[in-house]
Amino acid sequence: MTTKLHGTFTAMVTPFSADGTMVDYESLAALIEFQIAEKVDGIVVCGTTGEAATLSDEEYEKVVHFTCSRVRGRIPVVGGVASSSTARAVNMAQVIERAGVDIVMVVAPPYNKPPQDGIAAHIREVKRHISKPIIAYNVPGRTGVNILPKTMANLADDGTIVAIKEACGSMDQILDLFALVGTRAQIFSGDDALTLSVMDAGGVGVISVLSNVEPARVNAITHNALAGRWDDARRAQLAALPLCRAMFIESNPIPVKTALAIKGIIKHSTLRLPLIAAEASTVEKLKNCIASARN
Repeated sequence: MTTKLHGTFTAMVTPFSADGTMVDYESLAALIEFQIAEKVDGIVVCGTTGEAATLSDEEYEKVVHFTCSRVRGRIPVVGGVASSSTARAVNMAQVIERAGVDIVMVVAPPYNKPPQDGIAAHIREVKRHISKPIIAYNVPGRTGVNILPKTMANLADDGTIVAIKEACGSMDQILDLFALVGTRAQIFSGDDALTLSVMDAGGVGVISVLSNVEPARVNAITHNALAGRWDDARRAQLAALPLCRAMFIESNPIPVKTALAIKGIIKHSTLRLPLIAAEASTVEKLKNCIASARN
């Protein structure tokens, strides 16, 4: 696989119209161009932050196709696949492969809580039906199931996956992951606050929520770390912590969409039910964080 897998990959939001009934493609184009201009290393479309679970099948395919067409190969595009049904996950992966993604990111099946062998079989079945490389995504807080390091190591050993997005939130588990996987798969932080810690342990970057809003700040962490400028990376991580925390005052992507609208990068902060607009106190905190970040 020749696709570059390191640095800052932005987990993109999906902008909606003011009433939430349609995807706002003008804002999506603006966000894509902002990310490329700020020199992120890749983007993820239709992941958790992109509210993929609320998109219709037609919207899902169109958003991925629009993103790939707009990017035009300038940076890698990762497409998210999340389904409790393996057959549906296979179909989703085939749809976004045809739409032009470079990499497919497969989350552990949410809601039905399969055992470890079931998770592995799910990801292997997706891989069996596509030619694109796979990133395995572990986010127990969303899916209700934790992909254990041994399972990830097995998937790396047989070539099912080439990379891992790890958002378990436990550095203890992440260190076990590095010990078992070694260099057989690239490991990304799935948590902005842990980016430096994961990279110090051997990780290659972050799949980031914060970089929607502040890509240069996230790049200052990942690019300095990759270049061995650890003091600079450490300063950048510490400086970014208030914004990292602000992005998760409420459920993602409520704060990040609100922040993007405050900054004028997208037109509306609209979310789709069951997510609702940010509380007034959250909006005020975000405005303060953004103002502080400018200084």
